[in-house]
Amino acid sequence: MAGVQDVQEMSVIPSSNGINERCPLQAQCERQCSYRGHEKDCPYYTENASGDYIIQDQEKSRKVSVSDALIHSDEREQDAVSLPIDMIPIDCLVPHPDNPRKNLGDLTELTDSLKANGVLQNLTVVPDESGPADAPRFIVIIGHRRLAAAKLAGLTELPCVIADRMTPSEQVRTMLEENMQRSDLTVYEQAQGFQMMLDMGDTVESVAKDSGFSVTTIRRRLKLLKLDSDKFNASEARGGTLSDYMELDKIESIESAELKNEVLDKIGTPNFKNALKSAMEREKNQKIIDRWIAEASAFAVRVESFDWDSSEFFKNYSVCRDKDASIKRPDDAGETAYYFRVSEKDVTLYRAKDKKSDEEQAAEARRAALNAAAQAREDKLREISERHFELRKDFVASVNPKRGVYEEIMLYAAEIFIDDGISDWRGGGMDAELLAELLGLENEIDVENDNFEEVKKAFMELDSYGKPRSEARLLMCAAYAVMDHRRAGYWEKSWNAIERVDECRYCENPELDKLYGILTILGYEMSDEEMQMQNGTHPLFRSGENNGDNGDSKA
Repeated sequence: MAGVQDVQEMSVIPSSNGINERCPLQAQCERQCSYRGHEKDCPYYTENASGDYIIQDQEKSRKVSVSDALIHSDEREQDAVSLPIDMIPIDCLVPHPDNPRKNLGDLTELTDSLKANGVLQNLTVVPDESGPADAPRFIVIIGHRRLAAAKLAGLTELPCVIADRMTPSEQVRTMLEENMQRSDLTVYEQAQGFQMMLDMGDTVESVAKDSGFSVTTIRRRLKLLKLDSDKFNASEARGGTLSDYMELDKIESIESAELKNEVLDKIGTPNFKNALKSAMEREKNQKIIDRWIAEASAFAVRVESFDWDSSEFFKNYSVCRDKDASIKRPDDAGETAYYFRVSEKDVTLYRAKDKKSDEEQAAEARRAALNAAAQAREDKLREISERHFELRKDFVASVNPKRGVYEEIMLYAAEIFIDDGISDWRGGGMDAELLAELLGLENEIDVENDNFEEVKKAFMELDSYGKPRSEARLLMCAAYAVMDHRRAGYWEKSWNAIERVDECRYCENPELDKLYGILTILGYEMSDEEMQMQNGTHPLFRSGENNGDNGDSKA
């Protein structure tokens, strides 16, 4: 840490990007910092610095400056005394209707203090020009918690400074800045405050200049106002963080407000990441569906249902199988009529057919319906399995095992390596490319032929890349790279000899159970959907599928 002498030199160094990397409060403050090197002068730092959130050289500097503060304290007190302070009856004071802080928090401690010591700090108020002349009222600008606590304490009047010349915009700005100084506002309340200032004629740039927040931060906050306010408040109560809300920006399209609100309902629960990935996948799938609709419309007529007497199945395009495919115009499209139907995840083409017997048509229609239902179920199961794989992979890529779980990792890895990767879907062996991705090495080495030695060598040199190294992390990632795969799941395909159709059915997966077991020890939280897949209670396993033994398994 720099000493007090160093601080004097650093105080003249501006922060080029507005970010003060020295300050542990920078992330939660989010302001463009102009106090680098003399953070003790920053009102936000002075108010909130404590415990581990301090800068050592600034604390030393603050001690050095105590004597100087004492010398000038009399002068400041004289300035304070010169301000006119009026004792105003508490019944004449009303909260500001546009106070950004909607929740005043627990007032118990403040109420007890006011009962014992009275009000030691005056309120700032403005005259209420809408009130009757014979019964003047005043609107509180600064001191809403003191006003509420004073009423609970039974006080009858409060010391106030009357600010006669304050515009509505200045009132909102003052309340906003005063609350932000102490981090009293939720991110949603901040967003509401910014919007109030814009509604009064300010620009995003002027709000940024007055509040100290960056233009980017203000725009991000304003996006939050498009979300359902009740759902947002509930998510904050569940412990939602600013980074959680920023994750919602991954849902990109303007039309996705409903989708964002669905995910908002999951913030603060173990289901959040799964819901976010699902929403992102739905948005991506919709773009593919929209492209297919445009391509099919060039030669086919869109319909909601089909007349099986006059049409027959031609081809199905599913976002789970055919993401990169394009719908091509058939050669006979000029002579034969084509139709298409759209569902959430696929586009199905049909064409006009020659007249057949009623029995033939009924049999074909039934078999086509069974095949379509079975294929749709398989597509959904495959999508869910791939999404859950991504959740597990993301967790393993970010986990840093603590010493207390080393034994569990070693036991799990030993079993995996002794069995040489016994999972059916992997067929044994190390996925070195996946391991390199987990360890963050995919851009630093060239993985060829599943060469584990190449990955291990690069990992042992991680210190040269400036990344933390942990042999327990290597062991966990290596075991994971043997066992997991995007096709890993709790289902299999089997032949239904009665209906003569391939079906997907629930099946146990002991290897995946073991993987979830060690991940849970490391801190992974399974979503409800993952647990439903694991225990076979997911709706896809109950949607008309016969789970009896009708034939040979094809998994």
